[in-house]
Amino acid sequence: MKSRIKFWQFLLNRSQNLKNKMDELREQLENMSWGQRNVPGREGPAVARDLANLKEAYNSTVVGERDLMREYTLLIDSAARTRAALESSYPSDTESSPTLVYWQDEAGVADSRSWKQ
Repeated sequence: MKSRIKFWQFLLNRSQNLKNKMDELREQLENMSWGQRNVPGREGPAVARDLANLKEAYNSTVVGERDLMREYTLLIDSAARTRAALESSYPSDTESSPTLVYWQDEAGVADSRSWKQ
């Protein structure tokens, strides 16, 4: 169960990891001089490309997470309706429920019967 929870948390936190990386790259760009940021062949243009790629990945991940949450919510709602239907289909008092009796005689013959009391 814990591994499934961790998996769901991983799926739902993917965008946060990308956002953290984007924040790091933005800070890195802000700390560069004009020459480092703008001169071709320097570090700035590569960081800017990485940031643009991360923005695109972040946007698609957020959309995926939203879709995942929508489907998960539908699944939870469906499970709740199914559980309510099952609970309402069973009699609440045990006297009206059938009783299953099982026994084994001395010769080893097993038998079971179900009847209402």
